[in-house]
Amino acid sequence: MSLLSRSLIAFGLLLVSFASPLGTAVAANNADESSLKEATTKCLLQDRDACASVGMAYYLGQNVAQNYSLATEYLTLACDLQDSDCCGLVGWIYLRGLGGTQNNELAVKFYDKACALQNNFACRSFGTMYLRGYGVSPNHALAAKYFAQSCELQYGPACIDLARMYEQGQGVEQNESTAAEYYAKGMGFMTQEERRKFFNEHLSQNQNASPKQEELQQLQRDMEVLREFNLESEFGRNVLQIQSNPN
Repeated sequence: MSLLSRSLIAFGLLLVSFASPLGTAVAANNADESSLKEATTKCLLQDRDACASVGMAYYLGQNVAQNYSLATEYLTLACDLQDSDCCGLVGWIYLRGLGGTQNNELAVKFYDKACALQNNFACRSFGTMYLRGYGVSPNHALAAKYFAQSCELQYGPACIDLARMYEQGQGVEQNESTAAEYYAKGMGFMTQEERRKFFNEHLSQNQNASPKQEELQQLQRDMEVLREFNLESEFGRNVLQIQSNPN
């Protein structure tokens, strides 16, 4: 079950937004507070989904004041209960320093755990960190390792990343045949829309760009990759805005 789904189920946000007329706003707020308290109590009883829901409420500021410290606390509890999504999100919080909690060592710890729990997106993000030196010392061998793990978990973009490394001999022995295999595997795991986006991105690149320009372009693309996890979480906020403004 996704973090967004668990948030909606735990707090009944959609139910409140559709069923509560303007005249009952106070009752709706009381219901939200009651749901939060109930979820918090369940979390203390080691209910993983409840911990994730409370953590996401504080992370997104949904019907409660946004608080990254409390978000980290409850998401970490969910991570301790083997929730790979929450492990990855805690890693993101520490990597970005949200709420003043920047800590590269803890970011590595939580991304590593998320990947160990077979979260394919976290494995790919972890590989990108090592490839580009985001919060860690660059290490192409480790980047290739985590890209391979993500690819094995059928995440197409990671297969493409690994193909590039084989093509260029970064962290692995250069092998064009192996690169071609990973390119094909990556494309096979992607949806038609993902493949279209991939090709459009590469077709739009300036073939005559200088090495420095290419480096800056690659850095920008990599930063977009690391932002995806955060944007994925923010998707919950967007869904609620759309639902509350159907027209």
